[in-house]
Amino acid sequence: MIEEFRLDDGKMHERQLCLLCCMKNGIPIQRSTYEFCHDFVTGDEFEGYIPTEEDPLEEKLKDFNGDYLALAASRVKEIWKQRHTL
Repeated sequence: MIEEFRLDDGKMHERQLCLLCCMKNGIPIQRSTYEFCHDFVTGDEFEGYIPTEEDPLEEKLKDFNGDYLALAASRVKEIWKQRHTL
């Protein structure tokens, strides 16, 4: 297990969401996936893809029929491809 993945730094839910998005995108769950999720979250890659009170992301959600998970999964897939395609 990756120790950083269990850190209580207030970002555990984002790490879990990233891992769930990886599964939704068919990415195999292995050590490198956990490392990717840790780097993804600490790099604030969900910025603008997780709704807040200030920005409920209504415009972005229209393309995903209001599905927040699909929106987040699209971001994870985009960054995964960038980091794993050379």
